[in-house]
Amino acid sequence: MMNKSMRLFLGLMIGWFAVLPLVMQTSLAEGSKPVLRIAVNNWVGSELNAQVAKIVLEEGLGYDIELVSIDEIAQFPALAEGLVDASLEVWPSGHFEDYQKYVEDEKSIEDLGPLGVIGKIGWYLPSYLVESDSSLATWKGIKANADLFRTAASGEAGQFLTGAPTWSSYDQQIITTLGLNLSIVYAGSEDKLVAAIDSAFVEKRPLLFYFWTPHTLFTKYALTEVAMPPDFDDSYATDVTYKVVAAGLNESAPAAHRLLKHFHLSNADQLAMMADMDQSGKGAAEAAAAWVVQNESTWKAWIAAGRDDFPPIPAPANAWAEEHLFVIDKDTNGVYIDVNDRYAQSRAPLYPQIETRDDFIGRDVFCFFPADQAERFQADDQRVIQSGAPLTEQRVIQPIGSDPQTISFTKVPLRDAAGAIIGIRAVWHSSTLPLLEVNRDRGGVEVSYPESTLTSIYHLESNDELSDPDGWVPEIGPPESVDGRWIFRSQPEADEDGQKYFRLNANRTVTIGALLSLTGEWSSLGRNIEAAFEVGLDALNLEELSSGSGIRYQVDIRDTKLDPDLALSQLQELAAEGVRLVIGPQSSAEVALLKPFADAHDILLVSPGSTASSLSIADDNVLRFCPDDTYEAEAMVALLQADGIEAIVPVWRDDVGNRGLRDSMARRFPMEGGTVHPGVQYAADETDFQGVADRVAAQIVVAQASHPGGVAVYLAGFDEVIGLFLAASFQPDLGAVPWYGSSDGVVQSAALAENAEAALFAVEHRYPCPIFGLDGRYASIWEPLITSIERHSGGDVDAFALAAYDSLRVAALAYRAVGIDGTFNEFRTAFIEAAGTYTGATGATGLNAAGDRDGGAFDFWSLRMTKRGYGWYQSASFEPDADGGEGGSITRFP
Repeated sequence: MMNKSMRLFLGLMIGWFAVLPLVMQTSLAEGSKPVLRIAVNNWVGSELNAQVAKIVLEEGLGYDIELVSIDEIAQFPALAEGLVDASLEVWPSGHFEDYQKYVEDEKSIEDLGPLGVIGKIGWYLPSYLVESDSSLATWKGIKANADLFRTAASGEAGQFLTGAPTWSSYDQQIITTLGLNLSIVYAGSEDKLVAAIDSAFVEKRPLLFYFWTPHTLFTKYALTEVAMPPDFDDSYATDVTYKVVAAGLNESAPAAHRLLKHFHLSNADQLAMMADMDQSGKGAAEAAAAWVVQNESTWKAWIAAGRDDFPPIPAPANAWAEEHLFVIDKDTNGVYIDVNDRYAQSRAPLYPQIETRDDFIGRDVFCFFPADQAERFQADDQRVIQSGAPLTEQRVIQPIGSDPQTISFTKVPLRDAAGAIIGIRAVWHSSTLPLLEVNRDRGGVEVSYPESTLTSIYHLESNDELSDPDGWVPEIGPPESVDGRWIFRSQPEADEDGQKYFRLNANRTVTIGALLSLTGEWSSLGRNIEAAFEVGLDALNLEELSSGSGIRYQVDIRDTKLDPDLALSQLQELAAEGVRLVIGPQSSAEVALLKPFADAHDILLVSPGSTASSLSIADDNVLRFCPDDTYEAEAMVALLQADGIEAIVPVWRDDVGNRGLRDSMARRFPMEGGTVHPGVQYAADETDFQGVADRVAAQIVVAQASHPGGVAVYLAGFDEVIGLFLAASFQPDLGAVPWYGSSDGVVQSAALAENAEAALFAVEHRYPCPIFGLDGRYASIWEPLITSIERHSGGDVDAFALAAYDSLRVAALAYRAVGIDGTFNEFRTAFIEAAGTYTGATGATGLNAAGDRDGGAFDFWSLRMTKRGYGWYQSASFEPDADGGEGGSITRFP
């Protein structure tokens, strides 16, 4: 704070930005990573796995790897004690007890999942023996001919040849259980076992032996597996081999842990390397090296696995960010998933292994920082991961070769489609913001900075009251360009010293209004949209932060209770606070009342749920991200025709939206040869539906006389249809015809599903309700988004809620195009243009001349009884004519 007599308060708010210098000057080879020890068991497949992992970990991630020859049984206690770090091919059939003890009970060993090799141990013999005596293909034939396999080593019993005593096996149990006169003889190793098999084939001798797939021996010789008794408990089962590591490896060597978790070799991969060894005489290390060279895309996928789950790092928003802003994405163990180009460029001169941003992927903080700093960064990451909240802190550090300095960094949690935290994003910049010049005189205070800096970097806020430091006015401006500098001026006011307080803010917040029904009718949609905004704002602000933009978004949500008068008063409040974009309201009745105010006060209303065609007006300030009711009528008429309905008696709530639906049906159905009876309208506040039911029943009788068996009720309303269903259940004439519903406020209604009596009536009378549908071509966008929104709202998300999400994204595109200080007309034009080019969860969002969604598919939802009560399910869909003509097609769902 400056001298009180001047009463000038100048503050620089960094906000989301951070100031973290480049602190690491060592090479990867000089990093703080531990030497890792990988077990090698005494068979070729195990050695090949270890050799491949060694090459990729050393060359790809900069680790030093030691291969440790160890028996497969001895490796488990060694892993538990930390003497070995990983084993990459465990055959589960021999390690049930080890798994129980070390993995499940002690948790001293971690299961990293399947290797990918599917193994099968069995008893084998040369097929030439089976060709001479087919009985030898079964255990009974072996039992009857045990003497055939007698050798000097086996004595009076037949010989069963296996590899080494340390191999996991239970051949003795099989021999004992089946009463076989066999004696186990050990060749000593895989090589010696294979040599014995080679000798037997050369001499055409009998040989019964232990062996396994995958192995190249099967490409060399015809072998027959001995069939054991059906459901024999002691038979060797198919082995889905898996990987294990010492507990804690994810903390001491997170990059290695991540790679080994995704390390995957198939039977074909192993067989290819084995064949290379057999055919060229290569050792395991040479064959593995050749495989690595030939399969670069495979092992690079191990390193980059899961990268697609992370939101992409956006391009820099301005020249300043392109030069100074650094961004890193890490997983929950501190492994780099992505970095921006600026960070990659800054590191490349110091590390010869780093050429592009892809070279960071899969490495961890220990590759680039001394252990103490890496551990501190990991601790910061864990604070964000465990709390789920962004972290911005300042510290005094002393980078190598530099003086002590204060740094500030920001870390934000990153989430997957289900909302679970999968990592963090760290953002900082390497320089201070552009230098300011501050001049004061009796005319006020003037702040200026170079014009080459974008205006989004700086923003002035003013406050005349020293006693209220938080009550800042959002802006002073616009700035004036003078001699290559942007200048802001603060004029004096009538305070005692003739000066005005102001501060400089690095971020500017855009407030978007939202008018939703959260506690009234159709509140399920309102709550879903509220959740969609929560998800959408997190994504938008993360993009702004990591692109270097100074814009931040917030949504001011007001509960309209679906009451038009309440919605208008809330719109007026939002207007008074300077809001110029409002998403909502949901219903056409609300939109109709709010439209004149929005047109007169330069407010853009973007409704995700209003469908009344009477509001399809060109050049106004109402835009709608859903099709109007003429499109819904087209879908409903197609379903009526498919069901053989010839005449309808419409029943509708007296409001703009539901009158529009009835009117569109009255126009569309006769065009297709149907008959529309006068129907019954009821008041929006109707509570006694007995009279309504009586009038509808009377018209049904008339309609049935001319169209027997082809009459239906078309009902357009909100949750109050529950009352009508209850009344209708006592009218035999109403129970004799099917009922069809509308989208506005009924489809997927929780209130209807929870009322057992009304829901039963809906189930018994079909009651399919159309709703603006989701295009399957964009399922990759809307499926994970629905999962995330439902996690917040707990309800079933439909296209209306996703339309609100898309409108939020389009709004951000419009603000990026014209800036915060653009005129309303510039913003309105930019919004419409952005909608025309944007493709989101609901597909292409282009608007027609009236500012409404230009067509779309519809889904039909119906109620059915489930074990937990009544629930909604999709019963049909409507796809409009692909060429844009009249009509479309109905698809049924079970």
